Amino acid sequence: GTNLVFIDLHSFSKKYEECETMEDIWLYSIKNMFAMEGCPENVIGTEIEDLFVRSELAKMTIEQRLKYEEDIMTENDILNSIAEQLEDAKKEATAIGIAEGRAKGRAEGRAEGRAEGERSKAYAIAEKMLSMGHPIEIVAELTEIPLDELEAWYKKLI
Repeated sequence: GTNLVFIDLHSFSKKYEECETMEDIWLYSIKNMFAMEGCPENVIGTEIEDLFVRSELAKMTIEQRLKYEEDIMTENDILNSIAEQLEDAKKEATAIGIAEGRAKGRAEGRAEGRAEGERSKAYAIAEKMLSMGHPIEIVAELTEIPLDELEAWYKKLI
């Protein structure tokens, strides 16, 4: 069987501030919904909020309801379009970032390679000049290797 419960809303006299349980809030909401301007903040996210939303929909004429549903579909279409655009923008930004990163990495790699090549060439020239007896100060100046660095390197060489 079905159990029926009858509630005498007329005898429910609590003010909203006096409601202590969800049952109290339910009874208060049902009894006073016609006079309330919206859902109380502390019940947002509960089934009582759903009651308020449904009651607003129930008050609408058929024309208002159709317009409301059309507006909801339009809003959803706009939100979906924005989500797709964001996803496309993320993919494009990622692709651009990867391409720029690779290009920067290649450029830095080439620059480091050139610098290392020039450095190796300078040390090769320095080794030849020093083996020919040129003064280390002159070799440092001509190869643009700092004198203290050249001296430390040359000490390891000999």
